[in-house]
Amino acid sequence: MLGLVNRGSSSISKRRSAGKGNLLQ
Repeated sequence: MLGLVNRGSSSISKRRSAGKGNLLQ
């Protein structure tokens, strides 16, 4: 259960970080 949640949160964080990077660029 925790592993799945961690994976989901990590993917979302990656998407957010990628979006921020694109905006900054």
